[in-house]
Amino acid sequence: MFPRDNAKPRELVMYSVPAPYNTFSHLGVDQRGTGLGEHVILVRGIRLREGGMPKELQMQEQGWSLTEILIVLAIMGIMSVLAGPSYQALAARVQAHSVTAEIASELRLARQLAMARRERLRVIFDREGRTITLRRADAEGILHVYQYADKRVVVEEPTAGSELLFHPSGRSATPTTIRVRDSQGRETTFTVSITGRVSVS
Repeated sequence: MFPRDNAKPRELVMYSVPAPYNTFSHLGVDQRGTGLGEHVILVRGIRLREGGMPKELQMQEQGWSLTEILIVLAIMGIMSVLAGPSYQALAARVQAHSVTAEIASELRLARQLAMARRERLRVIFDREGRTITLRRADAEGILHVYQYADKRVVVEEPTAGSELLFHPSGRSATPTTIRVRDSQGRETTFTVSITGRVSVS
């Protein structure tokens, strides 16, 4: 059998082993026949373990080296730095489009309720409170309040004023345009026509 780990490493050592253990040419080991059914193996400075695999070759097969890990981490860091601004811009744009769609839904709801209830309804834009309130025009009562304070967008005052009025027919008192600006300064607009139709541009 092979020697234990107490053999001296890094020395030229000769071991005699039975013939079945003579297949070590792929490990860089020289083999010389003795003519007695045995082989003498010259191990060049490599300590052989009992399992037959050199210790150095076993260590080479265990995971990545420190240099390879550092290179991968450096590449990941560079990619994150380059992708950071693009991701922030994309997130801001998506948020602005989402708020625009939600406000447009609020205005469509106001128009539908005005026709269903057969009464005039007002939509009030409060820029300081960052709310949009739907309330009855000819009586007291708040029907719905939409808040966008946590959306990181700015809703400009409608071009027709801070209040929109929908008649029981569904028509708007005046046409208006509303702009929503995201944290990157880009604007998304939507309009309310005289017929009360809401469209996002």
